[in-house]
Amino acid sequence: MRGGRALTPDQKQIDEAALSRFTLRMREKLAASRAKGRDGWHDPALCPETRLAEMLIGHLPKGNPGNLIDLAILAMMLQERGADPAILLGPLARGDLAQPWRPISEALKGGPAIWARLHADLSVRTGRPELKIWDGVQVPLRHPGTYTDEGVRVRDHGWNVAAPVGHGGFPDDWIAGWVPLRGPEAELAWAQSDRTGPAPD
Repeated sequence: MRGGRALTPDQKQIDEAALSRFTLRMREKLAASRAKGRDGWHDPALCPETRLAEMLIGHLPKGNPGNLIDLAILAMMLQERGADPAILLGPLARGDLAQPWRPISEALKGGPAIWARLHADLSVRTGRPELKIWDGVQVPLRHPGTYTDEGVRVRDHGWNVAAPVGHGGFPDDWIAGWVPLRGPEAELAWAQSDRTGPAPD
């Protein structure tokens, strides 16, 4: 006390107290993630830096409680990995911040084309290094629909994309997310599909 008044803490005390509270929240969040079996952010083979960057950018528009802690943790992981801050420019340039990416399970098989994004670590997930050129690629896809083989087994040839080598089938688990295509042709294709009602927003 000075002259009957409480001393105002100096800036260092304010900063240190805030850091203590903030790092405690980070520790609690990381502990909760480990309890759910999440690990490996430090291992490039399990978690490429591009994946961490996409996760950080993808968290920016979220408004859930604790999201600032999530952002801080992802930034910490990139810092610890020695990532170049410019790695964030890729997801920003692709529009990941604004894209309402949907799970591929919600896309219509046998319907109109979609705009899809493949997993940033596709080559690692599949154990196929030759697929590295497809890591994180965005591409229009269309599914021809499933069919029953001799009335017994359901066949799914995957999502097709036209390429110089012909048509390739992408399985669902290669696709990180999708959004509907826009424009008159996309609206017409949706109207002619098996779906009822207008194309989704």
